[in-house]
Amino acid sequence: MNLEKFLFKKIYVWVFLLFVILSFVFTIIFGSLVNYFSNGGHRFSYLKPLTYFLISIPKDIARIFEPNIHGLALDQSKFKNLSGLYLYEGNLEGYLLLAKVDENYTKPKVELIDINQKKIIHSWEFDLNKYKNYRNKKIKTFQMKHPFLFNNGDLLFKDQNGPLILINRCSEIKWAKIGSYHHSIEIDHNQHIWTGSAIDIDGFFHNSIIKISKEGVIKFEKAINEIFAENNLSHLIVTAKETGNPIHLNDIQPVLTDGSFWKKGDLFLSLRNLSMIMLYRPSTNKVLWYQQGPWIYQHDVNIISENDISIFNNNLNLEKNEVKNNNETLIYNFLNNKTSNPYKKAYEINKIATPEAGLSVILKNGDIFVEETLNGRLLRMDKNGKIIWQYINRLKNNKLYILSWSRYLNNEVISKKLIGDLKKTCL
Repeated sequence: MNLEKFLFKKIYVWVFLLFVILSFVFTIIFGSLVNYFSNGGHRFSYLKPLTYFLISIPKDIARIFEPNIHGLALDQSKFKNLSGLYLYEGNLEGYLLLAKVDENYTKPKVELIDINQKKIIHSWEFDLNKYKNYRNKKIKTFQMKHPFLFNNGDLLFKDQNGPLILINRCSEIKWAKIGSYHHSIEIDHNQHIWTGSAIDIDGFFHNSIIKISKEGVIKFEKAINEIFAENNLSHLIVTAKETGNPIHLNDIQPVLTDGSFWKKGDLFLSLRNLSMIMLYRPSTNKVLWYQQGPWIYQHDVNIISENDISIFNNNLNLEKNEVKNNNETLIYNFLNNKTSNPYKKAYEINKIATPEAGLSVILKNGDIFVEETLNGRLLRMDKNGKIIWQYINRLKNNKLYILSWSRYLNNEVISKKLIGDLKKTCL
């Protein structure tokens, strides 16, 4: 057989399709194997671009079938047919700044809800048909994540690994910082914004803390791996579960007042993949304290007294990638270096178990506000587990959707003037 006959030989369509499928499967397996055997804490920078593309294929395919990427809660069987806000007995004061994912992917919104009256005071809507350039094309949902409400009605939020955006009460953009911002938004004693970013460079995520003015000007930026290196702590990074993302910053909590072990301007950092809480002083670039565990894969750290912090512990079984029974809110005391679990019973009774994300805030009367993010529930409960109120993010299609780090705001934060301003008609 000469070369010309071989090249132009007819073949069956099924043979060609089988060849294509097998080639695709081989590509996926090859990418997975390279990813697996490269899993030693090293960056992927030594790999050629084509090789890294092959490595990414299995991950990209997996994302298609990952429920919460499309906004669906992980367990659709939870909470039976409950939907919306339910009020029970107890303290019903305050407001809910509700950040959620819903089926309307083109116009996500945040709602300010008067809990006692079960009434929506105001909603901010982000029209993605109008602002097409802000959508992450790899992910169907757009999250107005961890919104922060200013006293003039402005709302600050971010899409996960997307831009940081400030809109006014009429949902018009005042400024936007294009980048890969993620997780928490908090305000310090000087009214500066603190948030995190994570940039994927050849498969290695570089996490940074960023301080931004209310006008949208970056005032300070520092990479977490640089903080480790400059404080002789780089050796701790290799203990991470995911070598491509060894740190995974998920919360920055500014210190607003001096305490026994910290000063105004310090930061508490939650580093998920290290199961670490760190106290960092930006003014001197010093790590003042850190601890790994007993929390595992934690999210959200809060200062609750001059000697105590609270940690939302996801309590993840890393081998099975599932929650060990339930989440927890742990209290760490700096005076005796001990950790307590005062809400253990409450979490067990209400079976709160989000493997990722999640947050909690201990309220003045001892109740606790919890977001069970990936299961689509918000609730306020007492230490005994009695639910005061809860919100279930089940929509008209009868499906549960995830939440996006909502906030509980007490009556001291929401002024009558702000309520009045929010009720004004937008032109």
